Amino acid sequence: MKSNLFDKITAMLSILILLAATLFVILHWGEMPEQIPSHYNFKGEVDDYGGKGILVFTLVMGWVMLLTFWIVGMFPKYWNTGVERTPANEAAVNRIIRDMMSVMQIFLAVMFSYMSVTPALGVNMGRWFTPVFLLAIFGTIIVTVVRLIRNR
Repeated sequence: MKSNLFDKITAMLSILILLAATLFVILHWGEMPEQIPSHYNFKGEVDDYGGKGILVFTLVMGWVMLLTFWIVGMFPKYWNTGVERTPANEAAVNRIIRDMMSVMQIFLAVMFSYMSVTPALGVNMGRWFTPVFLLAIFGTIIVTVVRLIRNR
């Protein structure tokens, strides 16, 4: 399946967001304390501290997730779409799934970047982080399912 402009823009934005977070951590590594916030409760308050190496792990996980989405995106015939593909709906179903993956890439890039930069700055994540992130992910899934049902 060919990428469209939306796919290209979201891919570039995802790369730029994670790259900015990666560069921020690299450039400020020496200024960060050895112990940084490593876990937050549901309210976004720090409830555990750890070594700053956790930032590297978080960024690597963000890059791995992005790479995984790109690889999976290259093999649409293996996607579990939840609806039967027919010659009449295959292009539309693939486009819907590709759109979902593009949007998810942005959300994941933002999430992993925020989870890396916030502890580096030594500030709380904020109580809004978890509900907003969950709403974004599950909202995208719900919209995708509705679109798939309408196009089966």
